[in-house]
Amino acid sequence: MKKKLLLSLLVLGIPLFLFAQEAKTEVKAVPVAPAKKVEFKTSKNTKSPFISKEEAFKIEAAKEAERLAELKRLQEEKERIEKERQEALRKKILCDELKRHPSRIISKSVKLDGIMGSDAIINGKVASKGSELAVKLKDTEKAKVQEIEECGFDINNIKVKVIKVKSSSAVLAYQGERFKVAM
Repeated sequence: MKKKLLLSLLVLGIPLFLFAQEAKTEVKAVPVAPAKKVEFKTSKNTKSPFISKEEAFKIEAAKEAERLAELKRLQEEKERIEKERQEALRKKILCDELKRHPSRIISKSVKLDGIMGSDAIINGKVASKGSELAVKLKDTEKAKVQEIEECGFDINNIKVKVIKVKSSSAVLAYQGERFKVAM
C-alpha cells in the first residue's frame, strides 16, 4: 500500500521526502523534476482546411486591397490637413501684411486722371487737398474681397484722404498710411 502511494505521488510530481518522514521508513526520497507540459505546435497558417486555394487567394487579395485602401485614405487625410494648414498660414500672412500696409488694398484701385491747379481728378472725381474720396475696388481685387474682410477690413467703406497734390502726382492716405499715385 505504501509502495503504491509512493509511486502515485512520484508520478504526480510531489516530493517524496515529506511523506517519507511521516511514514518513518528508510525510503530515501529523490527530488523529481516536475512533469513536462505538453504543447501542440500550431502552424502559423490560419487558413481553414475547408477553403480552396482560390478562395484563400481571394481572401488574401481582399485583405491586401483593404489595407492599401486604408493607407490611401490616411495619405489623403494627411494631404488635406497639410493643405488646410498651408491655407490658414497663407491667410494669416495676408492679414499681417494688410495690417502692416493697409494701403496695398486700394493702391491699384486708385487712378489719377488729371490735375487742375491744386485739385486732382481721382477715379473721375475732383478732389482737393484734405478731402476724402470713396474708392471701390477693381474687379481684379474683388477676388480677394472675402479674404480681406476676414482680416477685419470694411471693403464697402474705403475712404482715401488727399494729402498733397503735385504737378504730376498726388499723395493719398488710407488708414494713416501714405501712398503716391502718379499719372
